Amino acid sequence: MAGPSGEVASPDAPSASPGSGSPAGAVGGDCAGEVAEIVEHLDRLRVRVESLDGYAAVALLTQLDEVLTVGEGVRLSAVSRVQRSEVWRDAANQTANSFLRARSIRDHGQASKDLRAAELLDTYSVVRDAVNSGKVSRGHVDVVVSVGLANKVRERVLPQFLPSLMKYAALVSVADFRRTMRAWAAAVDPIGVGDNETDVFKRRYLRVSHLGDGVKLDAFLTPEVGSKAFAALNAALSQLWKNRDTEVGDDRVMASSEQERADAFEVLLDQLLAAEKLPTSGGAVPAVAMTVSLQRLEEPCCEASDRVVVGAIRYQLGRTARG
Repeated sequence: MAGPSGEVASPDAPSASPGSGSPAGAVGGDCAGEVAEIVEHLDRLRVRVESLDGYAAVALLTQLDEVLTVGEGVRLSAVSRVQRSEVWRDAANQTANSFLRARSIRDHGQASKDLRAAELLDTYSVVRDAVNSGKVSRGHVDVVVSVGLANKVRERVLPQFLPSLMKYAALVSVADFRRTMRAWAAAVDPIGVGDNETDVFKRRYLRVSHLGDGVKLDAFLTPEVGSKAFAALNAALSQLWKNRDTEVGDDRVMASSEQERADAFEVLLDQLLAAEKLPTSGGAVPAVAMTVSLQRLEEPCCEASDRVVVGAIRYQLGRTARG
C-alpha cells in the first residue's frame, strides 16, 4: 500500500544482493516509516470501532476486507521481489523457500504457496489487477493456483478463462469459487480429474444431503444413464403439461425449468412407489416416512383411537417383516 507520499517501492529498485555490500536492514528500510503509519492508523481505527453501530460496523467490514486484500497483494509483490532478486543465494545451500521460512513464521507449505501465488500475479496482469483492486482475495488466488495450474493441460488453457474467472471470483465466496474451478477442471481436463481414461468415462455419483428446509441432490451420471434420465424427465414433463388444465390451482406450469424438472422428478417417484415394484432385501422391515403436523408435536398425547391405528400399523409391519 502507498504511504502519504503516494509512492510505492518499485520492483526494479536496487536491493541487497550477493556481493553488493548492502546491509540486510537496508532492504525495505525506506518503507518502514510508511508501514508504521499504517499500523498507527489501524490502531486509531480499532478505538473508533467501539463506538460504531451495527450498520456502520458492517460497512467497515466490507472496506477492511478490501484493504486486507490489497495488503496481501503488496505482500505477494514483496515475495516476488525476494524471488527475482535472488538475495537468498547469499547464504549457502538456501532456496527462496528456505529463505522465507527463516525470516517469517511460515512452514514449507505456506512458503511454497506464497511463491506460487506471487508467480501467478507476476505472470497474469488480470489476476494482479483484481487483487490490487481489493475485489479478489488471497483465498481465490490460492484456488486458481491449486486447481488452474495443477498440470500442463490446465495451465495451457487457463489464460483465456482468467478474465471471466476473476469477474466471478469477485462475486462469490472462496468455497463457491473452488467448486466452480473444479467443474472447470473437469470440463477442460477430464482425464486429469480421474485416475485414467477409463475411470473418466465411468465416473458417476449421487450425493444426497439433508438440509433444514429439504433435501439436496447432486449427481453426475454416465452418458447412457443421463440419456435415460432425460427420457424419463421429458416424459414426466409432458404428462404435467397435458394435465395442467385438470389440476386446480396448479402453479407449476409457470414455474422455471428447474422447478419443472423437480415436479417431474416427483411424478416419477410417485409412479415408482405406486407400482409396488421396488426391490426388497430378504424380508427386511420396510421404512415408513410419516409427516407430522406442528400441532400434533405440540400436543403429543393421543386419543385412544390414535393408539389403535398405531397398533394396527405396527402389527401389519410385523407381518410384512415375517412374511
